[in-house]
Amino acid sequence: MDRSSTFLFSPTGRRTGATLLSQGLNSLSNFVVSVVAANALSASGFGAFALAFVGYVIALGISRSLATDALLIRHSDLTEHAEGPLKRSLGGVVVVGIAAAVLVGVLGLATRGALGPALLALAASLPGVLLQDGCRQAAFARGRPLLGVVLDASWLLLTLLLILGLHGLVDASEAWCFLAAWGVAGGLSGLLGILLLAVIPSAIGGIDWLHVHRDIGPRLLAEFALFNGSTQVTPLVLAVVATMVEVGGFRGAQVLLGPVGVLTFGALATAVPELARVARSGRLPLRLCDSVAAALAAVTLAAGVALHVLPDSVGTALLGDSWARASDVVLPLAVASAGSSATIAYLAGLRAHGAARQSLRAAVFVISYVALGGSLGALAGGAFGGAVGLILPMWAGALRYRSALKKVAAASQLRLLSKSGPSVHNRSPQPPLGPVDPSVPGPDLPS
Repeated sequence: MDRSSTFLFSPTGRRTGATLLSQGLNSLSNFVVSVVAANALSASGFGAFALAFVGYVIALGISRSLATDALLIRHSDLTEHAEGPLKRSLGGVVVVGIAAAVLVGVLGLATRGALGPALLALAASLPGVLLQDGCRQAAFARGRPLLGVVLDASWLLLTLLLILGLHGLVDASEAWCFLAAWGVAGGLSGLLGILLLAVIPSAIGGIDWLHVHRDIGPRLLAEFALFNGSTQVTPLVLAVVATMVEVGGFRGAQVLLGPVGVLTFGALATAVPELARVARSGRLPLRLCDSVAAALAAVTLAAGVALHVLPDSVGTALLGDSWARASDVVLPLAVASAGSSATIAYLAGLRAHGAARQSLRAAVFVISYVALGGSLGALAGGAFGGAVGLILPMWAGALRYRSALKKVAAASQLRLLSKSGPSVHNRSPQPPLGPVDPSVPGPDLPS
């Protein structure tokens, strides 16, 4: 049996496959509800739906950064009986979900038009859908990704059933109904996760969890804000210097690549705990990260090529009039996104080492060039130029993150060698890196 077959049937291979399947189902659920809404709602109604969904993405990033990323980074070897970290981490998700729901609800009450009810529906949905994602992350940390598959499959099926139930009952401008159906399905899936994990979240423990992991949570949150903020710069510049047709084409290409992007970012859920285990076993994760980076970039490029040759009838059915411009933009945007996909692998390596500070430094360096490249490209060539302008910064970012990971791994080895003394020369060439634990600070390296 060759190495690839051995990996596929190994525990790590099975966990990786199940986690990727889970993330694929999660991406499909979001993509399906967006496409159905785009075809069923009026232009203003879908605009309200899209803006509200942006609110969900932001809340999800906050929840993961403050509550569940620490679980994956520092408790990736949970056993079936280690319920304490799960209770407190999920409690942190509950706290974040309630706070986000209150804030979004206030905004909904203060907003007129179709957006107001859509925000209120999102506010009612946030605690449940964030809990669903928290249960997924807990399943990954516990080494039970098949549980994540069950949760995501249930969310997708319940969403489809509820949307079908709304068919013929919803006015074309009522975006809140689609958000409500999606949110109710996510909440039910979250309750199923609690039952399958057999863990009751502790809100008090959640507050303590957020406090204990305040050393990495805000940095991870800032990193999330930098990444997601930079992706909005190019469309904003297009809105100022070009026509709405250009903006729609660029956004349409982003929507088509969205499932691949979500799947790529979902690889963090797989890679962080697995790389943390690799680090504790005494092996350097850089080569493994290189392999993951190549695979993610290849998947993104393949998706871009497939979308570029998509028949016009299919593209128009998905995006309507925006397909004509999006079809020209999707290939260069996919090339740029492939660089971002490769970056995810090295970001996972940094997180596995608990090196949030070095990761944030790399993010600040990269995002500034991404924003500049996209803006200059948009000024020079509209939507197509904006996509082309992102290619070089995105790939330079991957190299910058790889360099940061290499330094962190080397510093971890040097720190261990200095503690081990002369006897280290009798060891194997790759000494253990030590556990990823809150009591073990990450290396503080100059940028």
